[in-house]
Amino acid sequence: MALTEAQVAERKNALGSSDCAAACGVSPFTTPLQLYHDKVSEVAPLNESLAMRIGNQFERGILDMACEDLGVTGRTNVVRVHKHHKWWRSRLDRQIEIDGVDAPLEAKFGQDSEEWGPTGSDQVPLQYVCQVYHQMLAMDAPRGYLAALLAGSFGKRFEIYEIPRRKDLDELITNGCVEFWDRVERRDPPPGTMPADFVKRIKKTAGSVVAVPGTLIREWDRLKEIEKEAKKAAKDQEEVVLGAMGDAEAVCYYHTDEEDRVELRVRWHRDESGGKRFNKEEFLKAHPEMKQAVADNSPESRRRMWRDKTAQKWGLEEQPLVEKLSVLAQPAEGGEA
Repeated sequence: MALTEAQVAERKNALGSSDCAAACGVSPFTTPLQLYHDKVSEVAPLNESLAMRIGNQFERGILDMACEDLGVTGRTNVVRVHKHHKWWRSRLDRQIEIDGVDAPLEAKFGQDSEEWGPTGSDQVPLQYVCQVYHQMLAMDAPRGYLAALLAGSFGKRFEIYEIPRRKDLDELITNGCVEFWDRVERRDPPPGTMPADFVKRIKKTAGSVVAVPGTLIREWDRLKEIEKEAKKAAKDQEEVVLGAMGDAEAVCYYHTDEEDRVELRVRWHRDESGGKRFNKEEFLKAHPEMKQAVADNSPESRRRMWRDKTAQKWGLEEQPLVEKLSVLAQPAEGGEA
């Protein structure tokens, strides 16, 4: 559900479960430096996106379905505070009781992917592992649950995941959160970067100036010039390729010069002269030898290139949770192991 103004203000002075992955440096959405400024700076609120609205609307239904499947009822609007760290506050989607033991239940609605495993497993995206784990540590629960309604190319699925507590992960996540909050209290920003759109939302101090090494600005200018030259070169090369195509609707080529070791690819160009778009079925009938080189027929404004399916984003689906989070145990550059 959407946070109230009071809840937003509360989050400034606490590290919530949705902050955990960023605090530990493993969030794909928020950097540690971005989270730091979200706590210590005045930041304009982010407009609610369509995805956020849909997730908020679906949350209660997902929780109700999960409670029904688990045979529990649960409590809402529960906030749990870590017994050793008062700034460690978890606002639970729902608190449930299974076999006489309290546990957090988190709800998610999103896009299906290889990061989501089968129901009953702990195979969920890494940032959500951190989120549920933060809640378990706050309430000292032996396990936590995540219910997910996932939509994908092959339809929808509803899964309930069980994430167990482990001593090794207790230490990794606790250390990551404690070290981050120590920086907040000392006003010592962590190293790293912030997205430009987030920086624009930070309220600036009138008349203030910050000194930065001149090398940062010179390198920025150099890279912008390279980008400008690369865009022009790419445009020039595009015209060369399109010129080679002539009135053909597609070209085929090998990915490298080692033609006996690599896959064949096809690229086609949308006809903008009023003719019909590239048709995969007709193309394959005329060129059956190219079947493996054509992957789909989704029209784009210019052209589409087929590629093999890329490696899984994390490549960690079959590894235990401690290996998933091993990045947290890596010492900082110049630090001790």
